[in-house]
Amino acid sequence: MNGEIVFLFVYDAGAKFTEEQLKGLLKKPEDFSRYEYNKPKPEEIAPLNVPFIFNLTDETLALNGQQYKFRVQASMYPTGQFVIRVRHATGDAEGLLGTLTFDAAVATFVKNAVGKARARVEASLSKIAKIAIADDTEAYRFYYMETDRSTALKKYGRMIAGLLIDEQNTERLDEAYMGVILSRSISYYEDDVHFVGWEGAVLVDKLSGYEHELLIAEMANVQLLELRILHRRIAQMLSTTNNTIEIMNRTGSAAKFHGNNLRKLNMDLGDFYDKTKEMVNVVTDTPQGLGEWYLSKLYTLLSKEFRLNELEVSVASDLDMIDKSREFVADMIRGNTEYVLEIIIILLIALEVVIDIALLLK
Repeated sequence: MNGEIVFLFVYDAGAKFTEEQLKGLLKKPEDFSRYEYNKPKPEEIAPLNVPFIFNLTDETLALNGQQYKFRVQASMYPTGQFVIRVRHATGDAEGLLGTLTFDAAVATFVKNAVGKARARVEASLSKIAKIAIADDTEAYRFYYMETDRSTALKKYGRMIAGLLIDEQNTERLDEAYMGVILSRSISYYEDDVHFVGWEGAVLVDKLSGYEHELLIAEMANVQLLELRILHRRIAQMLSTTNNTIEIMNRTGSAAKFHGNNLRKLNMDLGDFYDKTKEMVNVVTDTPQGLGEWYLSKLYTLLSKEFRLNELEVSVASDLDMIDKSREFVADMIRGNTEYVLEIIIILLIALEVVIDIALLLK
């Protein structure tokens, strides 16, 4: 049985790029147009917005006296994310997919291959923009098995369940739990099925064209990473803002003389809000254009598995807190301004009284 395993590693470069910048970034660009989508779609649906994909140097793994060739690819997104793909196609999917997933030597090999590819990508990106790679990353696995749905469920059901949840000891899985795992799936025809899990996805199909399905899984992981990063950054900004305001409140009346700090904080909050809001819109728009066809349904399944909607709502709520904090700081600035004006008026009145007294004494 033919098959393939694709290791996906998702990173955020901390900068956005133009299509012109990415188009010639690396050598050996992948011609995605040759991967014809093998399922019908309405003509009015816009084509999928494909990132720039480049083929890097192949890597070879020596394992148990055998040589395994791995393709290495870099998938580049104008929104600032890039994905390193390490993939191996095999004619013995049943015997190899589990081994490649759980073998420690394979994990080390993949890690090293990804490290080299990532270094090359970062070196190229740093020439066109100032990048700052985020600490947060996402890792995912995509599997293809060239068989039919009935055979897959009867003969390979436990193995597939293990691949979806990263569980090697599948013989110990509870039958009911395994049923829940395998229920997270979608089919187009009667003999195909696409299983989706938190750790990986497994596509079972007699048709070997699956680059579009792989891309949807990749996009969902890109969204998951970016929403996680945005959630963390907003939380850090809120913490910094609250600490600053708390310090000013503790100083009592002295807070009236922190005008410059308040104005800087207000500007920082406004700039952060605008940039984050823009990024949220960009990230959530990534899968747009899928329409109401099969890939859209597949994305919805992945989105539900990753809880993207919940995370998006949480980010939006946190962003509202940033906006409210900005309003609060603006009120403090207005209060400071009014306080200073009051002091000036009092001083002017006092000065006028002194002058009047001086004139009378003459």
